[in-house]
Amino acid sequence: FCLHFVLLLCCAHAARAADEPAYCRPEVFLAQEVTPEKGKADLLPNRLRAFRLGKTLLVGASVFMSDAMGELAKANSTAGPDDGFCPWYLNKGRPYSQMDFNWRYVENPKRMSAHSAKDWMEELSSSFGTDPVSFVSCAERYGYIAGGCNSQSHRGPTLFGMILAYSGCSPENAAQITNSLWGLNSVSEEVRLAIIRAAYELGAAEPAYRKRLAAAFGAATAATSPQSHPESQ
Repeated sequence: FCLHFVLLLCCAHAARAADEPAYCRPEVFLAQEVTPEKGKADLLPNRLRAFRLGKTLLVGASVFMSDAMGELAKANSTAGPDDGFCPWYLNKGRPYSQMDFNWRYVENPKRMSAHSAKDWMEELSSSFGTDPVSFVSCAERYGYIAGGCNSQSHRGPTLFGMILAYSGCSPENAAQITNSLWGLNSVSEEVRLAIIRAAYELGAAEPAYRKRLAAAFGAATAATSPQSHPESQ
């Protein structure tokens, strides 16, 4: 029975991976890393990683330095205050980030169990496609999505994997990409994967939004030539 269950899981993973966009393969995705334009403060946020997927710049970074994240958004997109400049902030304690960006507070995943993944989705599900300001709308209107938490160690990296999974990347590949960029930092691998898988399932339930986000990410047209890595790394 155990062997049969393992085989079923492997087959399901293989089926998801076969259907996912080309940019979801870790080696292809990581080759899209770029150094974004700096803002007026001539600073880049801590733990910044940025990737050019099709017409969209996808950014994960610490939002501890609110000014740096805001200037980064202004330098790399035309999003304005009505769209929260298109970063999402998942922690609390940074008043300017809470006011200026799209603020959604979620529990630190290092204190969660895999069964609590639904708590994140209750807070974040509408941010993917159905809200007036969403990851889909920011990608389509401005070619820019950013997200993070105070340290970009727990919540922020998990969100990054969720966005990839919602767009059609297998949860396993989305988690592998995320963990390779920022590490687990005491977040259980099982918990992070469960949260990312919940986003994948939401994307499957919202196929029109998934298709639109994948198209904004370049879908099957992702480039494969390496780009320069951020100077901050």
